[in-house]
Amino acid sequence: DPGFHEHIKHLPYRVINDEGEPLVLVDYKGSPNLITPEEITALLIAKLKMTAEAHLKQKVEKAVITVPWFFNEEQREAVQAAGSIAGLDVSLF
Repeated sequence: DPGFHEHIKHLPYRVINDEGEPLVLVDYKGSPNLITPEEITALLIAKLKMTAEAHLKQKVEKAVITVPWFFNEEQREAVQAAGSIAGLDVSLF
C-alpha cells in the first residue's frame, strides 16, 4: 500500500518488512527487539484490562472492542488477536 509506505517514513520508530508483515523495532532494556503491531496493541489492551480490574476490584475476562468501519477482515482479526494475547475473550463491534 503506497499510503502506508509514505506514512511510515514519518513515524518516530522504525518499521521493518518481514516477509510482507510489518514489525516494529523497539529498544527494550538496552536490546533491540522486533514486535508485531498486534503485540503493541495487546500491551495497550492489557494495561486497560489491569486498570479496569483495579477499578472494579474483580477479574475482567471479556471485552467488546470497536473497530473503525473501514477496517478490513485482516485488520479486524488483528484487533481480536491482540485482545486474546492480552487475556481477553473479545467480541468486535
